[in-house]
Amino acid sequence: RGLQTFCERMGINLEFRPRGQPFFGGHIERVIKTINLQIHTLKGTTFSNPKERGEYQSEKQATFTLKELERYIAEWIVNVYHKTPHNGLDGMTPEQKFEEGLSNKNGLPVEIKILNSESERRFVKIALLPFEERKITKQGVSLFKLKFFDESLIPFITPSNNVKHIFRYDPKDLNQIYFYHPDIKEYIEIPNIKKMYPPPTKWELEAVSKEIKKLRKREINSEKIYEAILKLRKMEEDASQKTKHARRKKENRNIQTPLSQKDKQNKNEKNSTRSKPKITKFEIDFED
Repeated sequence: RGLQTFCERMGINLEFRPRGQPFFGGHIERVIKTINLQIHTLKGTTFSNPKERGEYQSEKQATFTLKELERYIAEWIVNVYHKTPHNGLDGMTPEQKFEEGLSNKNGLPVEIKILNSESERRFVKIALLPFEERKITKQGVSLFKLKFFDESLIPFITPSNNVKHIFRYDPKDLNQIYFYHPDIKEYIEIPNIKKMYPPPTKWELEAVSKEIKKLRKREINSEKIYEAILKLRKMEEDASQKTKHARRKKENRNIQTPLSQKDKQNKNEKNSTRSKPKITKFEIDFED
């Protein structure tokens, strides 16, 4: 439903591949395999399975944050994959093949949708986010145990309360969600009743939910969730600082390791063989 709404707005025709004919999706499967192979070359990879990973310690080798990994993948797709010749494209790059399609060289009419306005770019960005369907009550909307409300929702409160509406969300920022207004065909921002900075993420909420279940607390309200998120962030920050402190101490130990008696002797012999010129006051020149 969410994908259909997006495609209708952007003038895209959805064509589903026929059942029982998996070869129709071969090109998609191949791209996914290529991306996976590239990701598994990075430090911290978990490999395809535990047997292949062996004794490799993924967590200790990991260097990318999630945001850095996203940027890496986007950069690789745009500037490596799309610019690499493919045998399946008669030696052309995917970028060249795409440009060929837009140039009408194959005789097919191609209508190009250009996002000129900020409102169109905003719509596309929101329309491609994941979504949930929720009922609208007098208290607003409940999503992932958080409460969201805006006056624009009031006309959609129904007595029976059986109608569900589309709400899109950014997993990395749940300070707001987006309501698809069926009349104006636009997304309205619905703020979180209680915002947090940095904003709560879906992964934090999932971790909090697990912790609360461990404590066997049946009632989960938003206040408890916010308190638990702050507690987890504090634990993460403390662990990060301890790790940094431990690394610094180790580096300092390596730098300040005392020389062995043999090393001292060798060092003294080297120093004794060097000629030591006499340096008088103001004898050093400073270069510009």
